[in-house]
Amino acid sequence: MKRVSKIFVLLAGLAGCGGGVHIAPSSGPSCSGTQQGIQFCVDFLGATAAQFADLENGCVTQLNGTFSSGPCDRNGVVAGCLANSTPQEVTWFYSDSGLTPSQVQKVCSQQNQTFATP
Repeated sequence: MKRVSKIFVLLAGLAGCGGGVHIAPSSGPSCSGTQQGIQFCVDFLGATAAQFADLENGCVTQLNGTFSSGPCDRNGVVAGCLANSTPQEVTWFYSDSGLTPSQVQKVCSQQNQTFATP
């Protein structure tokens, strides 16, 4: 699943403000995991039940993540990046990873994605 693999590009850009669009909590599904020491979770906004199997497959096989039919946990979220995709994806990054909102905002900008706040 190509759109889920974009997380690798986002994570690669984190080696290295304010504003942003507020994203209200969703009803799911999501994919969570850790790559290169960075904890992330992807909310799939507006996904239909028919898309769940493909989303789960991409989560498990491409990200080595854990798929959930529910939304990402927002506790400890620093910020995220909103991709213009179908369904829309918000990749959230957590404070446990040591990231700042400025770092996340820079990565979003580099990927032509919208900086998002929880």
